[in-house]
Amino acid sequence: MSSSPSVQSSTASFRSDHNLEARADLANHMEKQAESLSAATTKQEEDGNHKAFLVDWHGTDDPENPLNWSTARKHGITLTLSFAVVVVTFASSVYSSASSAVAKHFGVSDEVGKLGITLFLCGYAIGPLAWGPLSERQGRKPPMLISYLGFVLFSLATATAKDLQTVLICRFFSGVFGCGPLSIAGGAMADYSSLEQRGIAIAIYSFATFAGPTFGPILGSFIVESHLGWRWTEYLTAIVGSAFLLVLLVALPETYAKRILQKRAEHRRLETRQWAWHAQLDEEAFDARVVVTKYLTRPIVMLVVEPMILLLSIYVAFIYGILYLLFGSLPVHYVEVRGWSEGVGSLPFLALLVGCGLGCLVMVGFNPRYVRTCKLNNSQPVPEERLLPMIVGAVVFPVGCLWYAWTTYASVHWIVPTLALVPIGCGIILLFLQALNYLIDAYLAYANSALAANSLLRSLFGAGFPLFGSQMMVNLGLQWANTVIGLIGVALLPIPILFYIYGKRLRRSSKFAT
Repeated sequence: MSSSPSVQSSTASFRSDHNLEARADLANHMEKQAESLSAATTKQEEDGNHKAFLVDWHGTDDPENPLNWSTARKHGITLTLSFAVVVVTFASSVYSSASSAVAKHFGVSDEVGKLGITLFLCGYAIGPLAWGPLSERQGRKPPMLISYLGFVLFSLATATAKDLQTVLICRFFSGVFGCGPLSIAGGAMADYSSLEQRGIAIAIYSFATFAGPTFGPILGSFIVESHLGWRWTEYLTAIVGSAFLLVLLVALPETYAKRILQKRAEHRRLETRQWAWHAQLDEEAFDARVVVTKYLTRPIVMLVVEPMILLLSIYVAFIYGILYLLFGSLPVHYVEVRGWSEGVGSLPFLALLVGCGLGCLVMVGFNPRYVRTCKLNNSQPVPEERLLPMIVGAVVFPVGCLWYAWTTYASVHWIVPTLALVPIGCGIILLFLQALNYLIDAYLAYANSALAANSLLRSLFGAGFPLFGSQMMVNLGLQWANTVIGLIGVALLPIPILFYIYGKRLRRSSKFAT
């Protein structure tokens, strides 16, 4: 039975409309594909143009690359940075010889007078939160100059202060600004030093880091003892700091590769009038949350959940605290027990400096072995190799403490306890710096956070120890007080040995370590 003409017409019309819709859908789909393809092509072209205008080094031997600078130039920069660090670390301890005079001048107790040391080191703990991020955004030189200028100005303000509150506040901000060179110098040396050169550069820098605090009490004691008085400990710091500020301004080049390339891009934009030229640093937007995470929240988390960071930070913090405790305790022995003058009684600090020098030689001696081991490991760091010199330091430090403890009697010749300060100084520098090197190698991607965690705990210990050092020596006696320090050193001795044996296994189970 045939269908009616009207039904056939309706069916044909429906099929025709359906075909039109299908063709329209197909056309729309093809149009979208074309637009998508066109957009992708355009994006590829833009990406290509973007990369074409990205400023980079002119090959591996580009003379502006800090890694390609001459050895003489690198050594010159290392010495410049090291002397700059000597000045700010000198300021951290020179006040220890003036604290009693400050307390007497303002009519307060010795403990209150020593707050100038404590607050300076509290500034050391806070300052890296600013100088670390700034050095990664603006390069090494601008924050170095800004921090040094602030350090000089607050040292001058301390010297001219009319009341104790001003002295303490200015000492705190001297620490905040003074830690800038300490926060930046190590990164600057890493910018231009190869793996083979880094050991010597770090050894020189390490010696400078401890030379400043050692010379501080010596010069400070002679100044306070003279007609100049305690204010000239700060005047001297400001004068020498001003001189080195000029040296840094003239002699220190920018060492941060990203900042050098950014400057090159700026010059190229001006020369070519082509504003598309840019460097990698221009692409990295500043994010306050990233800064807070890297330098504050993540360090605290790592300090809690990472046993390697926690234990090594406690060890380093204890050693750092002992260094500043000695600034107050040695005068108890040499001045009060042996009856020496303040100036002469500070000279045994030179034995600590000799020990630090020996520690640096030990590190230099181990460096070729470390370099060979890294080369066998595809030029990748081997953190556990850093612990061998640290183990040496862990042994000689308590030996020196116990030796010193039981030779502090007035009947024993002064040279005997003074010689004991040599292994103490050697142990301090080996423990301190090799622990930091280990943390850097073990937490490459999170090295800044690991060091920030260590710095926070270390500065708190350094700030607190001077407040009870003298009382501890008086109440327990020189022999038992130093014995306690030595026994704590013995208790901590297994830490680097255990990490040398089990460190690789611990790093595998860590979500932060490499």
